[in-house]
This record gives sequence, C-alpha cells and structure tokens, in this order.
Amino acid sequence: MISDDDPQWEQHSGRDGHRGREWADGDEGLALELYDAVGANARRILDMLIDQPGEQLSADQIATQLGGSPDADTVESRRRGVAGSLATISTDRLTSRRRLPFYWWRGADGTASLYAMKPAVAEVFRDARGTANHQPGAATQPSHRSPTWTREEEVLALDLFVTAGTVNGGRIPSEQDERVIALSDELRGLPTHPGVPRDETFRNAASVVMKLANFRAVEKAVKTGLGIAGANMLPAGMPSFAALDRAIFEEYFSTQFDGLASDAQAIRASAMTAAGPETAGNAAEDRPVESAGTATYETAGAEGGRRSRSEHELVQRYVHWLAGRGIKAVSRLYRVSGLARPFLCDVFLPEKNALIEAKSSDSREVIRMAVGQLFDYQFLEMADRKLAVLLPYSPAQEIRELLDGLGIGVIWPVGEGFRDSHHGAFTRS
Repeated sequence: MISDDDPQWEQHSGRDGHRGREWADGDEGLALELYDAVGANARRILDMLIDQPGEQLSADQIATQLGGSPDADTVESRRRGVAGSLATISTDRLTSRRRLPFYWWRGADGTASLYAMKPAVAEVFRDARGTANHQPGAATQPSHRSPTWTREEEVLALDLFVTAGTVNGGRIPSEQDERVIALSDELRGLPTHPGVPRDETFRNAASVVMKLANFRAVEKAVKTGLGIAGANMLPAGMPSFAALDRAIFEEYFSTQFDGLASDAQAIRASAMTAAGPETAGNAAEDRPVESAGTATYETAGAEGGRRSRSEHELVQRYVHWLAGRGIKAVSRLYRVSGLARPFLCDVFLPEKNALIEAKSSDSREVIRMAVGQLFDYQFLEMADRKLAVLLPYSPAQEIRELLDGLGIGVIWPVGEGFRDSHHGAFTRS
C-alpha cells in the first residue's frame, strides 16, 4: 500500500486535475455530492478505490471487475472505457475547488494505466458513502468527528430539506448556500451535546449537506416501500442513513409535513432561552396551564408526541373543575441538559404532589407513551411524585390493571366532574 506521504503520488499523470485542495476531514458533504453525481460505472470504480486505499489498480483489473469480455482484441477498448468513466469525474463537478479524489499513472509500452486513492481521501469518501458495501438503509457508526444527531437537530435539518425544495428530487443545496450555513450556525448554537467542542468539524456545512442527502435516500426508500409512483426515479442520495433519519421522515411524511415548520420554529424559540452548551444539570419550574390557542411545548418533534385538540380541551376542563374545588393546578416545565426544547407535563398539583399526563385514548400504544413520560418527569424531579393519566373516558380493565401495577392512577370525566382510580387522590379537595 502507498502511504499518504509517499512521493509516488506526486509522480501522477493527472496534471490539472490535481490542482486545488486535497480532500480532508470535514469534506464529507462535498464527497457525497461528487459520489452522488457521477455515473454508475464511475461510482463502481470509486468504490473499488475506496475499498482498497493506497493500492494501485490497473485499468485491466478495474475493467474485469466491471464485467465484459476479457478477449485480447478488446483490451484497448476496455481500458478506454475505464478512462472514459473516470473522465466524468472532473473538477467542474466539485463545488469547492478540490482536486480529483483519485490519482492515475499512464501506462508505458502497452501496459495498462494505474489508478489509486490516498488512504486519507478514501476515509473521507468511505464516511460519506457510509458503508464499505454501499448497502441501502445500513446504519452508520457514530463518527469520531461529531456526535450522533439528536431528534431536535434532525427536525431542523428535515425542515431545510423541505423548504429548500430538495424533497421530491430537488437539488441538495451546496455548502456555500446561505440556508445551509445558517442551519450549521443554528446547530452549533443549540444547547445539545454538552462538553463537545464546537470545532470546525462540529455540525459544519458539510455535515448539514450530508444529512440532507440522508433524507434524500430515506425519501426514496420510504416512497418506494409505499409503492408511490415515480419513487424509483428519485435520486439515490446517501443510503447509509440512520434509523432516526427514517423515523423522523416517516413521522412528518405521514402528515405531508404538516406541523414540521412550527415544530422547527418551536425548537429555535426554545433554544434561545435554554441553557448554553456547556451548562450541565436539569431544572424544573411551574408554568400556567396552557390556555386555548397557546402552542404546545411537546409536539411531533419531541418525545411527547403531538397533543390533540381533544387532549387540550380535556386538560382545560379538568383544571377548571379543580379550580372550582379550590385545588391549584399548574403545568410543569423541564429543561434538560443537552436538549434545546423543554418538556412540559400537562398538569402538576403542588398540594397533592401529583404529575398528570393527558391522553386522548386508552390504546396500549398511547398508554405506554404516557407511562414513559410520567416516569421521565419523575426522574427529572429527583423526588417521588404521585402519577396519573388523564383520559376522556374510563379505560379498559386491562389498561387499568397495567397502570395500577405500575402505581399510576387514572382520571376520567363523570358527568360534570371527574373520578380517579386511587380513591380520590387526584380529584378530592
């Protein structure tokens, strides 16, 4: 293998193609743009060079791996085919004056030309490509350069994916695009990943472009799976997307991205008042119960899910009824270290030391979400609290038994008032 600093690289035959900056850490976005833009044969050749860094491959070896007749009378045409495929990877396909990612040496006396990629460059392209075998849907391993993306970061990136017109096969903005730069600045300013240095590689423009390419690949996979017409014609994107990439896309695609813009805006607004990235520790505070028309804190972009209108009205009805009985009710806001958006527990009864989460259904899926939220709130409180789920009707017996077994009460309306499963612990004054 030829090491990165071997003088043999400077003896190449590439001439003008190797003017400009060498590929380096932080160029993954550019690498992806190039990898995604070239033709199928050129991509296959890049794969060979990426997978065999520092190894010189002859045009004959490459042609054999590409397939076709090995007959002697076709040797020259096969070599020209390799050269022609690689000729499509020209500097005008790049967006930031990088040199060609491969080197080549002209053959002498009828021998085949040689091609190779520096090990450091191969690492950049391998990270951009995601996996050595380029398997669609394969999850990437977390990079040492930047931590795994959070849900909030993903929502902001998907918002750009939609607003920039990249959805439905539109162009991915370049690293120089003002919208990409603005999102990079936003991500670097979020109070996420405490303790992680904000160096030049952290959520830079290249990583934003990579994430957009992840969503492009997710879009094709999701639409293909749903049998949507034209899905197979969508650009491939970066197929090594993470499970969270797909989960976020599917969540919003199911509603045709309704609510995405408002969720992204809520993340930005919350980040403005949240603790800075180096601040550790969690905090909880009382807030007035949300009034009609007030945007909820926990929407589709956060763990709590989107609160429905029925849940909102149920909370208002319960709180109003409690007030008539002299029982104080507030909401409970939690700021969590490393997260830009706070969590909001629907109802907190200070005098009863009770946390209550409202849901519009007693389906097991919904109840499991409520259970997780309540135990998370209690953990953040660092103190024991009574817990209950507020439902619009008396739950099924198996659901009540499930909650009873976890020590969680149930509250539901009866006539003009409310009843609970814990002998009035959440309804009596």
